[in-house]
Amino acid sequence: MTKTALVTGGTSGIGLTTVKKFLNEGFAVTALSFNDGGHTTELQALGDNTFKEGDVTDAKRVAEIIAQLVDQYGQLDVVANVAGIKAGADSVLVSHITMTAVDPNAPASLSKPVHQLLRRDLHFKGVIITDDLAMDAIKEYDKQTNQNVAVLAVEAGNDMLLTNDYRTDIPAIKQAVANGTISVHQLNQSVTRILRLKAKSGLIK
Repeated sequence: MTKTALVTGGTSGIGLTTVKKFLNEGFAVTALSFNDGGHTTELQALGDNTFKEGDVTDAKRVAEIIAQLVDQYGQLDVVANVAGIKAGADSVLVSHITMTAVDPNAPASLSKPVHQLLRRDLHFKGVIITDDLAMDAIKEYDKQTNQNVAVLAVEAGNDMLLTNDYRTDIPAIKQAVANGTISVHQLNQSVTRILRLKAKSGLIK
């Protein structure tokens, strides 16, 4: 059975690159965008994909499109919400969904392959931040792996973490640096990206 993906904002920039990535993985891809942006011809030339016009803030329209895709393919395996992410964006929040086409084992927020997709394939230079690590899905993953999720998040490539368990997480990250699990070079890269963003935002001079 053909795997299927819906990519919002899929007609240009990171969205179009995401469409290409899924197509290379053998997915039937539907690109959703507010308008075609002049890119539908390029999309049609890529392979097994379709284009649908719609506003991602219109819940009724999105539900309608998802229903159409499920009716057409019998399933919808992945929804990649790239709408609003443009080349040159300052930061990206990575959620806890599982992108099975990229990494079937770990949630995206803790996945090295997902972060490599952002850095290497999509050439994202900004700050990557996790969604809230206190969410139930991550707590369950923590129990299953018996590993500190904050350490896993840094290992994966996040620059910043959303956590309320800093009394546990900070010592765990420091220990991971001490034993070489997390490199000082990686931390320096993250700090540099964060400082650049703060400077750009006028928080530091």
